[in-house]
Amino acid sequence: MAGASEGTAPDQVLVLVNGKRRHSAALLNLKGSVGRGSTGVDMNTIPPLAIERIEVLRDGAASQYGSDAIAGVINIQLKKREGGRAQVTYGKCIITMEDVAQVDTVLPTTGANDDPVITFTGRDRRRRDGDTITLAANFGIPVGGKAYVNITSEYKDRDPTNRSGPDIRRQYAGVGDPRETTVNRYSHRFGDGKSEDVNLFVNTGVEVGASLRANRFGSVFLPIGSNNDITIPKGAAPGDVTLSPKWVVDLEARFNPAEMVQVAVGANNLFDECPDRLPFGVVNGFNFGLNQSFLPYSSQSPFGFSGRFLYGRVSVEF
Repeated sequence: MAGASEGTAPDQVLVLVNGKRRHSAALLNLKGSVGRGSTGVDMNTIPPLAIERIEVLRDGAASQYGSDAIAGVINIQLKKREGGRAQVTYGKCIITMEDVAQVDTVLPTTGANDDPVITFTGRDRRRRDGDTITLAANFGIPVGGKAYVNITSEYKDRDPTNRSGPDIRRQYAGVGDPRETTVNRYSHRFGDGKSEDVNLFVNTGVEVGASLRANRFGSVFLPIGSNNDITIPKGAAPGDVTLSPKWVVDLEARFNPAEMVQVAVGANNLFDECPDRLPFGVVNGFNFGLNQSFLPYSSQSPFGFSGRFLYGRVSVEF
C-alpha cells in the first residue's frame, strides 16, 4: 500500500518517518494498477502499533522538500514512550459481488466451435475469503534518564481473495467432453494474493544536550515465501467507461472490559460497496471483449474491490 494525495501518483507525496525521508519500494506499478508508472513508499512495512501519530500536509511543499512533495507530505512519528501493548486481530472479507452472476448448471458442447450453455442462479455471487490474522506487540523502555528504546514486532498472515466473474468460454476442444460441465468457471484469480510476513521496527533516541537529540530508527520486513496470485486486466477496453462515485463507510467500536484490556470490532467498507461492473461484449457499438466477463471490476477503483472486511481485535496495555 502506497500513500497518495489529491489524485496524484504515490511518488509525488513525500513520506517522512520521524522527519526523515523514507525510502521508496523496489516496485514499479504497471498495467492497470493505481499509480502506474510510479514507485511509492510501501506503508505496509510500518506496523501501525509503532506509530504515535501521523502529520499530513496536503499543500504542496516542493519548494522545501523537492518535486516528490508536490502533492503534500506525510510525516509518521514513531512511539517513544515506555510501556507496552500487545494485540491480536482477525478478520475476513464478506462480500456480495454486484452484477456478477453465480453459475448454476453447465451443459456439454454439441458442436465443434460452440460454447457451452450455462445457466445462472439469478443471484449475485457471494464470497467469504481473505482471512487475515495479525499478531503485534510494542514495548518501550527508558535507558538511563535521557535515552529510550521502542521496539515493535508484527506477524501477518493473509489468505488470498478472488473477485473474478465466471469464464463462460469453452474449455475443452472435444465435442461433448464431460469435463466441460464440472470445470471451475471461477479459476481466474483477480484479487489479493496470499501473503505472510514478519515486520520488526526499532526506534531509539538520546538527549545529548538541552536542545540536541540523536535519533535512530530502522526496520526489517521479511515476506515469507512468494505467491503470484495477483492478476490484473490486460490492457484497456475500447471506448470510454465512466465509473460512478461511491460512499465507503468504515466503522469501529471499542470497549474496555478491564482496566488494561480493550476489545474492538469494526468493518472496512461497512455497506459492501463494489465498483461499477465493467461492460463486456458489444455495447453501443464497442466490443469490450470477453475478458471482462471474468474480470468484472476495474483495478483503478480508488477503494479497491475486495468488498466488506469485518474484524475483531483484542489489545492489552502493560
